[in-house]
Amino acid sequence: MLIEVIFVAMCLLVSQAKGLKCTTCASASGPCSGASVQCPASVTHSCANITASTTVLGGSTSEVNVKSCVPSAECRDGSMNLGLVRVRLSTLCCNKDNCNPGNPPAPVDDMANGRQCFTCELTDCSKMLQCAGDEDHCLSATGVANGQSTTIKGCATQSMCLGGASQSLGSVSGELTCCQGNLCNGAWSATHSVLFLLWPLGSVLLFH
Repeated sequence: MLIEVIFVAMCLLVSQAKGLKCTTCASASGPCSGASVQCPASVTHSCANITASTTVLGGSTSEVNVKSCVPSAECRDGSMNLGLVRVRLSTLCCNKDNCNPGNPPAPVDDMANGRQCFTCELTDCSKMLQCAGDEDHCLSATGVANGQSTTIKGCATQSMCLGGASQSLGSVSGELTCCQGNLCNGAWSATHSVLFLLWPLGSVLLFH
């Protein structure tokens, strides 16, 4: 009996050392399928099925579906609205080998929730934005991209604010702060328009 217990314990230890295995793929045209990849064992990972929807104001919505290993602490849903562009992440996570082959999460239809934050339009950051869904924080981010000062403001869910105020936003290094309360993220003129910042930020959230 003792030998059996030791054997089971050793198997568990070996399994943890090797790390979880997850299906990995990416698609901009619906569900995807791909190879099984072993997750790094340095931190606890989960297998994730993620949908990232990007909506341009007055235009179309594009969607990317991703399956991958992600740190368990980053299994989150949330959205970020910068006025002209809004991104929503919908995530399903599980903790067994290759447990993420299914369909991506269903998109969420968000309605205005009565909260307001300032947003930037070109160099003017005094525009007021209606938040939607579970966006209960106002976002401000400043930094440097390609040698130029950048600023973004808008609405965000709490999940988008996690991880501390100082972050690396893709190719942009700077500070990200969030606050609660209508129009709590101030209003002032920005040096440059930074709508291009959204894509590096989205890539960090998806593939970090």
